Amino acid sequence: MTGRSIIRFSYNWNGKLNNRAFTTIRLHNPNKYMIGKSYQIEMKGENKGIAILEEKRVLRADQLNNFICYLDTGYNRTEALNILSRMYKDI
Repeated sequence: MTGRSIIRFSYNWNGKLNNRAFTTIRLHNPNKYMIGKSYQIEMKGENKGIAILEEKRVLRADQLNNFICYLDTGYNRTEALNILSRMYKDI
């Protein structure tokens, strides 16, 4: 393994990891998530491959809408926010 950062998934929301390109909603971390950087993708410890961050948007939770939430998780905004609150219990 190189010094590549890892993006871990516990669930393949909306089957997105089966696609050539996918989205992921993460807490803003400009030191970790940088355009052009490559990342090791893991789901439940299994290597899924390498991804390159092509674009990113920094949004607050109140800016997430149904379109973004359905695309990323397969669930509406309310359910997606519930998922995020379980993922990031301390936030």
